[in-house]
Amino acid sequence: MTKKEKVDDILYRSHVIRSNAQGTDISKKEKKEAQVASRKLLMKLKDIDPLVYDLIKIEL
Repeated sequence: MTKKEKVDDILYRSHVIRSNAQGTDISKKEKKEAQVASRKLLMKLKDIDPLVYDLIKIEL
């Protein structure tokens, strides 16, 4: 798996986690848990591609 594929996979999985926690029927606790899970994934980018991590760090 190339570096780009790894970054794309992490960004995609993070997006899926956050988008699944959207809506009016989702509790605040579930939304918070989704944010935490998404952040854990995005923190992996720091080791793989620091430039991409710096770009998305604002969202964390």
